[in-house]
Amino acid sequence: MNPLGRSRVVYPLVLALVSSAYACGGGEAKPVASVPPPSATPSATAVAPLAIPKGPLAGKMLGLDADDEAALDRATSPCDDFYQFACGGWLAKTSIPDDESTWMRSFSTIRLKNELLLKEVLENAAAVAKDPKKAGKDKADADTLRLGNFYASCMDEATIDKLDGKPLAGDLAAVAKAKTANDIAKIVGSFHARGFAPFFGIGSMQDLGDATKVVAGVDQSGLGLPDRDYYLKTDGKFPHLREAYTAYLTSLFKLAGEKDAAGLAAQVLAFETKLATAQMTKEDRREPKKLNHPMTADALAKQVPDFAWKTYFSALGSAPANLNVAQPDYVATVAKLVAKEEKPEVLRAYLASVLLRGSAATLGKSWTDAQFAFAKELRGQKSQPPRWKRCVRATDGAIGEALGKAFVQKTLGDQGKTTTREMVVAIEKAMGERLNSLVWMDDATKTNARQKLAKVANKIAAPDKYRDYSALSFKPGSYYTNAIASDAFEVKRQLVKVGKPVDRGEWYMTPPSVNAYYDPSMNEMVFPAGILQPPFFSAAAPRAKNLGSIGMVMGHELTHGFDDEGRQFDGDGNLRDFWTPKAGEEFVQRAACVEKQFSDFQVNGDHVNGKLTLGENIADLGGIALAYAALTMENPKAAVATGDQVTDAQRFFLGFAQGWCGKYTDEAMKTLVTTNPHSPPKFRVNGPLVNTPVFAEAFGCTAGQPMARTEKNRCQIW
Repeated sequence: MNPLGRSRVVYPLVLALVSSAYACGGGEAKPVASVPPPSATPSATAVAPLAIPKGPLAGKMLGLDADDEAALDRATSPCDDFYQFACGGWLAKTSIPDDESTWMRSFSTIRLKNELLLKEVLENAAAVAKDPKKAGKDKADADTLRLGNFYASCMDEATIDKLDGKPLAGDLAAVAKAKTANDIAKIVGSFHARGFAPFFGIGSMQDLGDATKVVAGVDQSGLGLPDRDYYLKTDGKFPHLREAYTAYLTSLFKLAGEKDAAGLAAQVLAFETKLATAQMTKEDRREPKKLNHPMTADALAKQVPDFAWKTYFSALGSAPANLNVAQPDYVATVAKLVAKEEKPEVLRAYLASVLLRGSAATLGKSWTDAQFAFAKELRGQKSQPPRWKRCVRATDGAIGEALGKAFVQKTLGDQGKTTTREMVVAIEKAMGERLNSLVWMDDATKTNARQKLAKVANKIAAPDKYRDYSALSFKPGSYYTNAIASDAFEVKRQLVKVGKPVDRGEWYMTPPSVNAYYDPSMNEMVFPAGILQPPFFSAAAPRAKNLGSIGMVMGHELTHGFDDEGRQFDGDGNLRDFWTPKAGEEFVQRAACVEKQFSDFQVNGDHVNGKLTLGENIADLGGIALAYAALTMENPKAAVATGDQVTDAQRFFLGFAQGWCGKYTDEAMKTLVTTNPHSPPKFRVNGPLVNTPVFAEAFGCTAGQPMARTEKNRCQIW
């Protein structure tokens, strides 16, 4: 989480297991940046006697641990609604904590445990930073001092409240003096250099056409609401949320001493609506080719002459020669607004608002209260997270790899890493077998797909080489100053990479992250130590449960390499179509089945956006198929019942489903359905399983029951 709550703009096309809204109950996702088994999948050889398809399960499913047993809803048949069966007990007795807008049985509980551990690490580091003698015989290392100073400054509410909004005075004065398009470009460059992102954002990314090269990425940004839909839609709660956002901006302008705060807020909303109108939809942004516009900086200046690029790059502190401008038309619109079409006073109000809302989290109580009042309307949480949580998350965002070193030492041991790596290898083997068995893919495409699979890199727990923070220092006193320093460090780190060879050892998530991702430009899967914790993974857990939970995660990420986005990249990470036209058409037809199926799902009256969620739904379908295939390759009798014990097949599917038990405020669910590329948890469970014949066999489901679709009504890809 960015300590200032700003959009940190970096551009790898990362396809994560969950957005940060899932994993962290809000906040911003790490930047940018998947089906039922074919007939070759071993079918169950026996049906467990505990699966009573036409009514609730009776008795106990012997062999489940107490927590998993307690999460069940035995009044619901697994063949009617497996999510409710697997999670209903947990849903009935679980409340969303007041300081959260979502609560997941897996992600949230793991994150809380991880954060408590990190809190201990940071409190010790703060004590050492205050008194280095507390380091004991060993001299306090530089990263410990950085961690301690940053965390302590965040926790120092007395100093933060005393400073109030004073740290912004210089920037606000500079904005107030801006009169010309050149003045605006200078401020935009200086803001970008410190992590604020008015109008557009800039960072580094791999060249989509040549994955060995790093170029600068320029992309749309600058909105205060989550998505363009929040500005443009008139139904439901969108008008109310625009009112709440305007009230929030009004509060910020008042705190900054502006007399006509309400008028300035209205101007900002109107201007951001113009930006939103020009921005690409989130559905279109799922098409990598639409985001691939390589050009030199000189070519950009010729194509978009209305913006003072020379002034901008000078203020940014970097003038990269080669760029990828994701949306040239949007940048051109911004340039015209700045140079010709918008009044200077409106541009000044907008720039001031970016500074104010981007800084609020690091300022005094009146500022954070204003920020939370809006977050309450947007996400539905009842109270702010305690200060220590906010500071732990901010520190992880600022210097996460330094914090991650201590975390990894205290959590995942060598045995855990070994077991995890073995499971990844098993999942990849399963994918190889499934590629061989596909009847709809021709041999030429299969050969290319196998070559890509062979080149997939796996990163587990933490980087082999941690990030060097020697150029970054924090001092006691101003949290705002330290947060700015961390973001400025990151921006510079990103831009320094441009023109240099790609660092294939780099990570885009910190080790404590409760998440995972696949990066098509790197052709790699990454599993931070943060997610390799119970209930997702335990070295002591039954293999079937681990495969159903973390094994599905591994299969999910691997399938991203072959979903509707990932399949457009070759094994070296280049945006290159290696599919024959016939195989490509076959894939598109099958993907259309998935899109339609998920578009029919509804939650709180809103349909799931099957187009937006397509890649993640394909990954979920593939994740289940691959993980179950890995299970049956190890244990061909996984579905065979032994007395009244739960079978390995049942344990597998329960391990999968119970990882997604989750509760959302109505507001958080609205945001999820509107903006998120992931489906709601219920459909991440039931959606894949209705397409998985071996699931129906494992629980004795028969044709006509909701969880047992006929072959013609199932979607099949991988």
